[in-house]
Amino acid sequence: VDPRIWLSIPEAQEIQPSGIIETVLTTARVRAIAVHRDGAERLRGEGVTPGYFQRLGIRAALGRPLEASDHEAGAGSVIVIGHRLWTRAYGANRSAIGSVLRTQRASYTIVGVAPPGFNGTVEDDDVEFWIPIEQYEPQRMITDRNSRQTWVLMLTRPGVSEAALRESIGAISRDWKAR
Repeated sequence: VDPRIWLSIPEAQEIQPSGIIETVLTTARVRAIAVHRDGAERLRGEGVTPGYFQRLGIRAALGRPLEASDHEAGAGSVIVIGHRLWTRAYGANRSAIGSVLRTQRASYTIVGVAPPGFNGTVEDDDVEFWIPIEQYEPQRMITDRNSRQTWVLMLTRPGVSEAALRESIGAISRDWKAR
């Protein structure tokens, strides 16, 4: 299956675990301008679905990863920052946890720092922050089926052939085209 096909957030969320697919993780490219004490900088990030860090086996270097409760309606705006951003903007100070990172669109409470070397899963990007996909900005992108900025990471069930996976994805694609 071509790993370079971009989907909209609604399309990605329609791909659910099945007899073939064990895990589905959705990640959307996020761009932000962070405002720090010393100025502003452009950052690249990912809006991610619940279980992203846990399923990838990524443990926070400091604080915690995003948790399922961070994705619930009414949850506060939280963010996990990358190790390089933590070092550059916060001097690798532990007090970054609980502080607020402000962007041009929102403010996020920092709950964790990713481990050194983890740069996210968006192709050709050095990701420096992760937020719950439900906090994606602008919010209209969460429901826009024509906005294609999303990747899907899938883990198949043991023993599933590539042919079976292709057929399953083909069926989903045919359903989208029919609608």
